[in-house]
Amino acid sequence: MIPGLSSLIQQLPERATAFDGSQFAFPMSEALFGSPPDLPRLREEAEHLDAGDAQPQEAAWVALAAAEAAESARPDREEWFLTDGRFRGIVFTGIKWRAGWALVLGEDQEAYARAFDAAGFMTFVTRAGLEVGRFLGERETASLYFAQLLARYALVYSDVEPGQSHELTHFIEDHGPAVLVVSGRMRPVEALLCLSFMRLGVGAIIAEADFPWQVGNRVEVDSPEAAVAATAGFQNLRIRSQDDSLSALPEYADPAFLREEFEPARRLGGGSNSFLLLRAGEAAETASAEALADGGTAASEDIGILVTTDDATLDAPAAEELESAAAGYLNLLRGVRVEQTDPLTLALKEGGDPPLEQMGEVVRRGLRLEYPRLGPIQVEVISAGARLEGLAGEAKAERERRRDEIARMAEADEAEVYSCESCAPFSREHVCFVHPLRTPMCGRPWSEMVVGARYMGVSAGRPWRRRGRPENCCTVVPLGREIDPVKGEYEGLNEFVRRATNGRMERVFLHSVRDYPHSSCGCFYALAWWSEEMGGIGVMQRGFSGAAPDGSTWNSLSNRAGGKQQPGITGVAIGYMRSPKFLQGDGGWGAVKWMTRKLKEELREAVPEIEGIPTEEEAGE
Repeated sequence: MIPGLSSLIQQLPERATAFDGSQFAFPMSEALFGSPPDLPRLREEAEHLDAGDAQPQEAAWVALAAAEAAESARPDREEWFLTDGRFRGIVFTGIKWRAGWALVLGEDQEAYARAFDAAGFMTFVTRAGLEVGRFLGERETASLYFAQLLARYALVYSDVEPGQSHELTHFIEDHGPAVLVVSGRMRPVEALLCLSFMRLGVGAIIAEADFPWQVGNRVEVDSPEAAVAATAGFQNLRIRSQDDSLSALPEYADPAFLREEFEPARRLGGGSNSFLLLRAGEAAETASAEALADGGTAASEDIGILVTTDDATLDAPAAEELESAAAGYLNLLRGVRVEQTDPLTLALKEGGDPPLEQMGEVVRRGLRLEYPRLGPIQVEVISAGARLEGLAGEAKAERERRRDEIARMAEADEAEVYSCESCAPFSREHVCFVHPLRTPMCGRPWSEMVVGARYMGVSAGRPWRRRGRPENCCTVVPLGREIDPVKGEYEGLNEFVRRATNGRMERVFLHSVRDYPHSSCGCFYALAWWSEEMGGIGVMQRGFSGAAPDGSTWNSLSNRAGGKQQPGITGVAIGYMRSPKFLQGDGGWGAVKWMTRKLKEELREAVPEIEGIPTEEEAGE
């Protein structure tokens, strides 16, 4: 007899009821068997297993499907079941920004849940009243919702198809960002589901002397601290590249001040001679400010911050991005908030009037910490005098020159692109390639990848990564020999994508949605897909609540595209939709047969070709 199996089978309802809000009505059963739970078959197999000499792990699939059927019939199931939208949110927030997911089982969950939460895990618990952790319910079958999370992660973010249980277990073992933590004694059904998780490929950390199963990938520990330390041996979990670099800023700068709310007592700057400018030039690694009569605090309406870096690689997009970062560091000072940068305007709290030397030093230290490969950085803070007026004129001319340079870059044929792997922690096959004419699908400025590739040592602000991947998520990629410049296929790009994805992607088209499109992450602003039914391309923005003429919804498209290269669909941003190369390999906007009204309104002025394209309203839907 297998402990807990007969008790679990007794909980089976007369019929299983499909979960609402998901493409997968029974995610766990569909992942294992390719179909909803077959209750008569589950009863028959459970009886056979219990009557024979079967090992407990042989009941794993029956146990998971039975638990799903039991939970499907509960009146409060909507409280616990994750819709596809919520599921994708947990994937994004729980893997890109954390080490992974930790399911804590057993009777002593509080200390272990707290330790794993502090260590950067998204923690799930099955005991009520805990201060940390996402509560799944206290039923013995409550951990089933964690199993559904893993099943959908495999079905959406990999090439595992429903019913491929063997491929499912390999994907979860190698890439599923999950760990089990057994904090103490478990109830029989709970223990059987714990064993089922282990057979799925989830590693376990055991802090229970009487743990009943001597199988699977497991580590025994005796404390919450030892449990967290043991995760270093689990290759499927994400790792942190570095501690927050802002912790090394001057003692008067604190990231907590970024969230400081206050009513300004006064404002500094905002006049015609106020500016913040970052430029290339001869520089020494220093920060300086005028010595004012009032002891070094700002005394005039105007203020200028001139940042000079001695770096020959600094071009217009890099200068703009670094200049924006420089302004952001000022918000790390108590009682200071940057309201705008052109002209530079600072809101100051009552008593929040830092010495100008602090302003210069926090800018210099911030840039040096986040961009350690940038050349010498010299920061000057100027608050009055003829030099301020002269520099303000120079700043205006420099910004105009930069705008012209960026415009020329947008018209030139690309010889190289920049890659970004910041979504790789949750999107196994995805690598983003960006250029002025192929901006990131998440909507971030492409210049972020430029400065990341050139000047960062590690990916500041995006520290979690897959083991074996570079600490810096950005790099420059020479395109190499043209294979098909219209579709955007290049020899060097293909070589890079093969290395970056361990051969899971072999080719990529930058400007075509068919055959080998650019892979998609999951935080894409919009999706473009090829529809045979519509006879061309459809384009839909995130969260659209309706359906395209071919029946496609945001939910179905997102699941289809998420985290991988999928022929016929790709993520796109507004910036790329404005590009003259937008899906030119398929005919560009001439091939688009339907788009959402919201996108049409956003693009109307920049892309006159869209006027004749029907939307949900113009198609009479």
